[in-house]
Amino acid sequence: MSTLSRKNIHNEEPEIELQSEYLSAGTSSGSGANQTLFAEKVKKSQEAIQKGDFNSAVSHYSDAIKLDPVNHILYSNRSAAYVKLGQHEKALADALKAKELDSSWPKAFYREGIALQCLGRFADALAAFAAGLALDSKSAQLLGGLVDAASRSPLKGMDVARL
Repeated sequence: MSTLSRKNIHNEEPEIELQSEYLSAGTSSGSGANQTLFAEKVKKSQEAIQKGDFNSAVSHYSDAIKLDPVNHILYSNRSAAYVKLGQHEKALADALKAKELDSSWPKAFYREGIALQCLGRFADALAAFAAGLALDSKSAQLLGGLVDAASRSPLKGMDVARL
């Protein structure tokens, strides 16, 4: 049985990517001044997450996204902040954008699965976690999400052979 529950999803600390990973994700901001501003926004977003100020984190991530709209990590982390704020539709939209930008990044599938669980869409969450596990079969996050979504799926306990 997974220790992850709907309550725990909201209490889970978002795993923020390190600033160097943002910059290596393909910063398209161009000039040195823009890159400096981008780095400042990323730093502020990380500080806000660490303080539990998720509204500020969303604002800083949004500013950074304006500077680098193809950075999948920014969308992924803003998705986590939206989950913490209970804004699950926005969390899902950002997770899907992260997945669109880098469909080979398992974390995007994890973010999608979490948002879908929060929306009560457990079968869809199962599919997202399974797709992520196809990319990274050793991910404890994805496996935990898959188990949790399966335990809450309306299909739980049904004899699927009879369907």
